[in-house]
Amino acid sequence: MNQAVAIVRLKKSINYLYVFFLLQGKEIQKKILGAKVTGTITNLSLTNIRNFKVSVPTPEVQKQIVAKLSAAQEYKTQLLAQKSKLKELFDSVLSKSFSG
Repeated sequence: MNQAVAIVRLKKSINYLYVFFLLQGKEIQKKILGAKVTGTITNLSLTNIRNFKVSVPTPEVQKQIVAKLSAAQEYKTQLLAQKSKLKELFDSVLSKSFSG
């Protein structure tokens, strides 16, 4: 651990996966980029981290949001895998077409 690492402890009523998805959102990313402190290494100050305000719905709503976003993320992973397989198939057919 060093000065560039902060531990954020969540209340028990906050789903860590909800926070994980929340931190990836555009609004939070804008806040993070706007709050960074530039020096030798660009960081967020502990004061800035403490002062971040985010809406936290009820645990049940957090659970529903996490379920939907997890399903969307899994679907995206499957689509990317299919895309990769299709590219391999296309490249194989293309190669066989030109080699006779």
